Amino acid sequence: MSNQALLLDYLFAGELIRTRLREQVPGLAAPDSVQGIETLAQAVEKNITAPTVFVLWEGDLINTGEQGTAAGGRSQLMRQQWTVLLAVRNATQGDRGARNEAAGPYLSAIHKALAGWAPEGTVRPMLRAQGRKATYTANVGLYPLTFDLPLNL
Repeated sequence: MSNQALLLDYLFAGELIRTRLREQVPGLAAPDSVQGIETLAQAVEKNITAPTVFVLWEGDLINTGEQGTAAGGRSQLMRQQWTVLLAVRNATQGDRGARNEAAGPYLSAIHKALAGWAPEGTVRPMLRAQGRKATYTANVGLYPLTFDLPLNL
């Protein structure tokens, strides 16, 4: 049977992930601390001052094999991939390692909040997945954690 939340809003999990992060990760409770992809470029260009998290939908991984279908072919197993991208500003120009030190505890808290968590409207929990690589500018480090969310389509 297809996931009902998915049938109503294909990207329903994004807001649930943002809410979960605000509730579970110390330091991300402010509404503008957890954002969607729409503000990513602007935030990095504006040289964010506090750690900020962006929740990005990376697309689907669809099981097209025989074992990926159910209900006589009316339901298909798939996984949505979601990346939580932590943006941390370099604390000082003289010590670029400081942003890694700041990012580490946030990455642990993000992983703890989402790995093994089943968002409302789903049956199976989110799992860590291989994702994009970290990137760095002179002022901001972007640290990604990617998760798979198993769903029925």
